[in-house]
Amino acid sequence: MSPPKHDTIRLPAELDNLHTLKSFIMDHAGQTISDEKKCHEIELAVDELFTNVILYAYPDTSGTITVRCLTNEQGDFFAQIADTGIPFDPLKKREPEMGKSIEDSRIGGLGIYLARNMLDEMKYHRKNDMNILTICKKKG
Repeated sequence: MSPPKHDTIRLPAELDNLHTLKSFIMDHAGQTISDEKKCHEIELAVDELFTNVILYAYPDTSGTITVRCLTNEQGDFFAQIADTGIPFDPLKKREPEMGKSIEDSRIGGLGIYLARNMLDEMKYHRKNDMNILTICKKKG
């Protein structure tokens, strides 16, 4: 058996780096996930997750985002997104209340909901003053 493959990138948490962060993840995901729909779901989810970190993790200062990509022996894709911003567990975020119509629905709060539904797994923990979110998209 071959060992799992992984790679890491660390960039300032700035909107200018959103494309680079997404490209980094999508390059790695595309090496193991050949299903175009699954890759698109990963891309939508990480766009929402990165945007949340960039806009909200560092309200009074600047910071970084560290991303580590990993593929296990079964070909499942994992990405670990870490920041030293304010503590925030996206898994504790309540699902948005959907109105009967668009006009009745509250604005905001859909990004995390969409990310949860686009991915197979999301796990959060805080360690050494870091938010660490691990996401998974299964190959099969």
